[in-house]
Amino acid sequence: MRNIKIEVSRSLGESTYITTLENGLKVYICKKKGFNKKIGIFGTKYGSLDNDFIDIRTRKRIKVPDGIAHFLEHKLFENEKENALDMFSEIGVDSNAYTSFDRTIYYFETSNRFEEAIDILIKMIKEPYFTDENVAKEQGIISQEISKYDDDTKYTVYYNLLRAMYQKNPIRVNIAGTIESISYINKELLYTCYNTFYSPQNMFILVIGDVDVNKTIELIDNRMKKYDGDI
Repeated sequence: MRNIKIEVSRSLGESTYITTLENGLKVYICKKKGFNKKIGIFGTKYGSLDNDFIDIRTRKRIKVPDGIAHFLEHKLFENEKENALDMFSEIGVDSNAYTSFDRTIYYFETSNRFEEAIDILIKMIKEPYFTDENVAKEQGIISQEISKYDDDTKYTVYYNLLRAMYQKNPIRVNIAGTIESISYINKELLYTCYNTFYSPQNMFILVIGDVDVNKTIELIDNRMKKYDGDI
């Protein structure tokens, strides 16, 4: 029998159901009775600050280019055959992602097609696809994104403040990195970061909505096993 912990918010009166799958993935179900919209979130405890770490494969300390966590976020939407954003759009589901200093979050919102959206979300995370060609293409796209933010006054002031406050802490570096730093990113480094930080034990799934708790947990567990090759 699955062990499910229930936490009740005193202020909101809402219940969150928490369990850990066999592979170590934490699952949180926030029950919202009467709500039509459902939100699915798949996150990892990996952000822009994690640029100096022990490679899980070699057990050696490495330093990776600034902005690689954000770069990896972009690339996980693309697999060998299609883009996950297109797959979400085809079933009428809104989806996006963002990278912060210590997290990378992928999410969707839908009023229906929830099970299909969960499948797409897990598939895109579990099946990374990096090539020299698609990395080079993404370098151009993210370079344009960095240039766009350089023209944003609020964004520029914010990072100028962080650079003034911190001399060495990596929080002073733009989450997206710089045009120069992302030029050093390659598929090998992306796979190294993915294998180190995108393990189930370092990740979590949060579902918010009026869903059946046990069925949703089983759905997530089955999809994780499907893309792990266990079923």
